[in-house]
Amino acid sequence: MSGLKTLSEKLLVMMVGPSAIGKSTLMNEIVKNHDDFAYVEAFTTRLARPNEQTHYTFIDKKEALRLHQTRQALTYVEHPTTHAIYGTTLESYPARYNLLDTLSGSVGMYRALPFERTVTVAVTAPSEQWQKWFLSRYPEATEEAKKRLNEATLSINWALNDSETRWIVNREGMLQDTVKEMTNIIFDPPVTSSMPDEPYAMLELIKKGVWHTPKEK
Repeated sequence: MSGLKTLSEKLLVMMVGPSAIGKSTLMNEIVKNHDDFAYVEAFTTRLARPNEQTHYTFIDKKEALRLHQTRQALTYVEHPTTHAIYGTTLESYPARYNLLDTLSGSVGMYRALPFERTVTVAVTAPSEQWQKWFLSRYPEATEEAKKRLNEATLSINWALNDSETRWIVNREGMLQDTVKEMTNIIFDPPVTSSMPDEPYAMLELIKKGVWHTPKEK
């Protein structure tokens, strides 16, 4: 796989965080305003959603297995909730800076690839704000929603314990400020990162229940 050498000229930026935290919005804004950024163009075996605008290539499990067995797949992982296969090939990384929304459990796999550098950014938000965003996507306590909350708990706890992860707080109405903060982390990564209070408040909200609305005093 001599083509892997070309990854040494690229950077991978991984965004980790709960569903509905705004990762896609941030990525869209960065790509729109920076020509040297692009989305990682992964493949997946999940079905395309109606009217979905995505950067995935949709393939069946037979083709995904072929890519894996012929070692064309640089990454290959089964989603713990949906059991769909997700993966990437060399062609999945088209730019100098490649943006990827990924699960915390997959970060180690990507860090092991021979990129020039990888950056992991955990996205958090004020808990009441995230609750509103999450409920707009999952208004009912369905099994799918509960699984997403379990993923959220795992990703937050993982990021809190990973020394390489850097944090950004996505506040409503402050998109440009958040994007600037994120690009600063990418271009000039800090040696250390202060820990915000928001992820702890989000964990407490999940424990209490996102469908619970406190009574007004």
